[in-house]
Amino acid sequence: MIQALIFKEWLKLRWALCGLLLVGLGILGFMAQSLMADFASGPAVPIWQNLVERQVMFFSGFKSFGILTGLVTALVQWLPDTPNRGLRLQFHLPFPQMQGMAVMVGCGAGLIFVVSLSMLGLLLLLTRYYFPPPVVEAVGITMLPWLMAGLPVYAMSSAALVEPHPLRKICYAVIGWQVAALYLEGCGYAGFKEVLFSYLLLGLGLLFAPFLPGKRFKGEGL
Repeated sequence: MIQALIFKEWLKLRWALCGLLLVGLGILGFMAQSLMADFASGPAVPIWQNLVERQVMFFSGFKSFGILTGLVTALVQWLPDTPNRGLRLQFHLPFPQMQGMAVMVGCGAGLIFVVSLSMLGLLLLLTRYYFPPPVVEAVGITMLPWLMAGLPVYAMSSAALVEPHPLRKICYAVIGWQVAALYLEGCGYAGFKEVLFSYLLLGLGLLFAPFLPGKRFKGEGL
């Protein structure tokens, strides 16, 4: 049964995965072209000065990519099942309700991790080609919170879509966006280095948010 649920989620999420990867590759391609033009037009010293002294982030195009990933994943995964109460049919299968929810949330979170880690790895490869290791490390640490912002956005957007009560929908959405804003604050490189693990735990903890609306969707709970 678990394999059947995973396959069902794959059928829903596969195009979201392809689309998000294409968007990320487009951002990365534009970034690579810009860096190539900058280094070809003159000496590298001004570029390094902008990066080190002025804290110019050549990869700022990825700042909202995590939010986009979380939102698109939630919409593609839950929106087809909630308007006509189709999700309730799954709750009546001979399968534990919360276990089914866990499979769905796990598939959505897995997609976010795959897309985010793919983009992070490609960005670090590009950075390594133009900059020394300390810069590569700083870029990775700076970008990680931006990508992790997809977790609270996905979790609370999913909860809002599953939640049957309009006011609670708004509350879930507001909480998600406010928490995601924490991941995008800060200035300069590696500003969140000391709290990366805490932010990851926060994002993973919020993945439990859709479970309570799921019980209300079925007609149980408060």
